[in-house]
Amino acid sequence: MRTSHGVKLKGLPSSLFGLRFIEEIMKRLAPFLCRWVAISSTFVAVTGGAALDKIPDPQIANKVHITVQQLHSLRDRFHLDNRAVLALTPIQLQIMLFEITHPGIDRRAEEQNFRALHLKDENGNISPHGLTDALRQHRRHQNPHGDGGGEDLFPGLPDPSTQEPGFGSVGAAFAGIGTNLWTWLGPGNIGGRVRSILIHPTQTNIMWCGGVDGGVWKTTNSGAAWFPLNDFVANLAISCMVMSPTNPNVIYAGTGESTYNIDAIRGAGIFRTTDGGASWTQLSATVNSSFQYVGKLAMDPSGQIVLAATRSGVFRSTDAGASWSQRLAVEVRTVAFSPSDSTNCIASGYNGKAFYSIDGGVSWAAASGLPAPTGFVVGRVEVAYAPSAPSTVYASMDTSSGQIYASADAGHTYALRNTGNNYLGGQGWYDNALWVD
Repeated sequence: MRTSHGVKLKGLPSSLFGLRFIEEIMKRLAPFLCRWVAISSTFVAVTGGAALDKIPDPQIANKVHITVQQLHSLRDRFHLDNRAVLALTPIQLQIMLFEITHPGIDRRAEEQNFRALHLKDENGNISPHGLTDALRQHRRHQNPHGDGGGEDLFPGLPDPSTQEPGFGSVGAAFAGIGTNLWTWLGPGNIGGRVRSILIHPTQTNIMWCGGVDGGVWKTTNSGAAWFPLNDFVANLAISCMVMSPTNPNVIYAGTGESTYNIDAIRGAGIFRTTDGGASWTQLSATVNSSFQYVGKLAMDPSGQIVLAATRSGVFRSTDAGASWSQRLAVEVRTVAFSPSDSTNCIASGYNGKAFYSIDGGVSWAAASGLPAPTGFVVGRVEVAYAPSAPSTVYASMDTSSGQIYASADAGHTYALRNTGNNYLGGQGWYDNALWVD
């Protein structure tokens, strides 16, 4: 196992170390659990709190089968008194002692390493094309000989974007089980966290929402019922969507939640539909590490330019996503076009960083007026234009539990507008959102 400093411990694979450690503790200590709890409970009950503080350390250490030095370490590291030490279970005690003797282990990083094992191939690599290859293999199962024959092992349902499923409706058989024998009882909220919602500009009863671990969902009755679109798209971690201003059937969907939360799912680039979501195409130019975490997408008012905000920076496309060029090499979370023209753009990220462009996203300059805190995933900024006055831009910043800044020059400079409401609390690094009507 490797610690965050690269030190190897006992030769155990990092992804299995924590699991084997807990398993070994359980195996060794299980016979003593009942006796331990009985002895500790009796000792604590008979001995009062004040009296416990007067008991010599060797006696306390002997009761829990540790050394006096280990007892002192427990008190210093976890701020425990004698009563708390005696109340510990064997598992709790062993884990605490392990943390004391191995302070360099990053348990969150170990969890991430374990998750990565599910994505690695036989050579230990995570291919950015993995999900796409799996989808291609699935389609080969549908027609293994290329002659129109072959049984589909995972048959798809009819296009849900054109027919709204009803409760208990008959569908295709899966594994020989007909859906007409089952009645759907819910729950309906299984699409995961929603970070993007689109509304049809003229048929407002039609909406799309993107779940960061549940794909794209659609409603045709103003949200009374939702149904998922193609679940066999190569990635379901939908973090953002944007609709063409000139054609509501053209939608781009970015994948990969870029907010550094521990349960974030890595994306697989940007997808595009030209039929309102009935079918999706993965843009091949985005199947790489630069597009694994797409925070926001934007289209200019003419529908000709697409901008993508990613952990790698701002990318720009002028050919419907067929090719992309990197225009800013700083991590950004948000990007937006001015609602009135295609030349003005704004973007923002962490550490109080905000940017603006006056040439349609080709070049970028840093905005001024925002605090610049240092550190990892701090000072997140979200920016938005005021549709009624595009020269006005607002910024919500994760500082002092949430502050609002305003710009009167299209995002070039900002000034503090509001503070003291604590609207972000301690979650501004994750759930900072801004909308201007």
